[in-house]
Amino acid sequence: MPSRRNPERLDSARPKVMPSTLAYSKNAIEKIYAKCRQEGLAAWHDGLEYAEFINALWNTMLNSPVCGEEAAKIEETLGRGDTIQILSDIFIEDRNSESR
Repeated sequence: MPSRRNPERLDSARPKVMPSTLAYSKNAIEKIYAKCRQEGLAAWHDGLEYAEFINALWNTMLNSPVCGEEAAKIEETLGRGDTIQILSDIFIEDRNSESR
């Protein structure tokens, strides 16, 4: 019986991302997030689960005429999962700084 391919597995190893690339990408995501926040697009929606919200926020950034191109480049470099994780970290840091 042939084994079934797990769709969650990568076909090949992803190239290692350099720390400088991560730092640059985090900085770029912070700038994109700041733009979205100024536009009122990064406000928490109580009706959504956190993961749904972060994914919806990233999709908003990807589809934005102002920052969509840069967001797409970041996702292409890091992959969606790492990009979402960085955005999540930025969002949590921002929320924590607001509550102080």
